[in-house]
Amino acid sequence: MPSITQVNFALNLRWMKLIGLYPPEKQTLWHKFWSFVLYFIALVPFAVLGVFGFVLNVGMQIMDYNSFIIVGMVIYIPKFLPFVTNGNEIKLCIHYFDLEIFSLLEDADDVLVEWIGYSGIACGTVDPLIWGLACNTTAQLQILKYNLRHLDYDEDREINLCPKVTIIQKLKLCIRYHQAIASFVGQYEDCFSQVIFSQLSGSIIMIGICCFQLSADSLSSVNSVTMILYVSVILFQIYCFCYYGTTLYEENNSLPVSIYMGRWYNYDHATKKALILFMERSKRPMVVTVGRLLGLTLDTFTLIIKRSYSFLALLKTYE
Repeated sequence: MPSITQVNFALNLRWMKLIGLYPPEKQTLWHKFWSFVLYFIALVPFAVLGVFGFVLNVGMQIMDYNSFIIVGMVIYIPKFLPFVTNGNEIKLCIHYFDLEIFSLLEDADDVLVEWIGYSGIACGTVDPLIWGLACNTTAQLQILKYNLRHLDYDEDREINLCPKVTIIQKLKLCIRYHQAIASFVGQYEDCFSQVIFSQLSGSIIMIGICCFQLSADSLSSVNSVTMILYVSVILFQIYCFCYYGTTLYEENNSLPVSIYMGRWYNYDHATKKALILFMERSKRPMVVTVGRLLGLTLDTFTLIIKRSYSFLALLKTYE
């Protein structure tokens, strides 16, 4: 049976392996050399041209769409660098949900299909892979919530026949499951914090510059339409990062509610005490931080919009 990673991210990983951002099963010095060479050849020259473009076009009045593409390449230097220097750790993070513990709880397949079936249209890019991993984490929390609500439920016989020792064992498994998810979130943050921070910080500059150009051109011009589409794509990118970070936070925050919705009043004293301790542990926020500064939530998305407007206002003062 194919793993979760193979089912949902096969297209992403195939393209990433082709361009040197994903190490093969047996990584050699040749592959490391190929990754570094491809990274520097594809990004560094365009980044240098982008910097010279800004220096030569101080007023930014004659910059076109191609210039914005070159400037965008500057963002990709710190964004893709972890995939080249830290490829093996990122690979372990991508395949984290292939561990055996994530196949032990009930109702896994239905929830995963509901949450991450979109990845077939990912087109082999890096961003949907990062979104998909956060989305997958949210799905695992939903599985955990389902099992916490039905600790004493025998799904095959549809009646309550489980002895109390079985409830204790299932609760211990749920605690291990939650610890594994929390461990993944920490690993996810270590691997992709720089990637996401580069995208979000660069988006502030790009949105501000695009809006500056829109204020100078007619909205019916081809250049304005191009800028609008470009801004729309950037907003979609950062919204997906923030949205899936928010769903991760909210699903973990609702774990105590799922426990309360179960039939805890029928459990013995030891089980009730364990549930209380688990509820207190689950109150710790499960938030992915960006660059160790901001939480990846929809509040951060709003903050990026505000900072983009502030950058636009700064550009307008030098017009």
